[in-house]
Amino acid sequence: MSSFGATTPPHPPQLAVGLANMSSQKHVFCATFVKKTTTYVAEHNDTGKFGEEKAVEFLTKNGYEIVAKNHKHQHAEIDIIAKKEKLLLFVEVKTRTNVSFGNPEEFVNYTKAKLIMKAAEHYIFAKDWQFDIRFDIIAVTIKGSSVAIKHIEDAFY
Repeated sequence: MSSFGATTPPHPPQLAVGLANMSSQKHVFCATFVKKTTTYVAEHNDTGKFGEEKAVEFLTKNGYEIVAKNHKHQHAEIDIIAKKEKLLLFVEVKTRTNVSFGNPEEFVNYTKAKLIMKAAEHYIFAKDWQFDIRFDIIAVTIKGSSVAIKHIEDAFY
């Protein structure tokens, strides 16, 4: 019991409790601030997901079987892993709505390629893959309602 005759519940750090002294009477003022969490998805994340969906459609139409999407290993992520007969494909998808600063494929740098290859190596050993592999880039460019897809085979090795 507090000195005001009421029990006060325990308050986590994000909750505020204050006292107000009004006239000669003492009142307990309890203000609860609940941290409201709202998840905001950046527009570029939506653009990237859209591009990956278009890349999956493109690969499927061209006879590839999608084996995995967004495969992660340590700090690396492979957007799409696809298979066609005895070929395993590791695909990096780059999507842009504006090519003023360069085409999508130009944003796959040496560091990104090395991370993808490291994750691919892990995947190959984990699955005991004994056949051919290839590293491709699928560049997706969105202009209004039109979508252009450019498939670059053997983009890096």
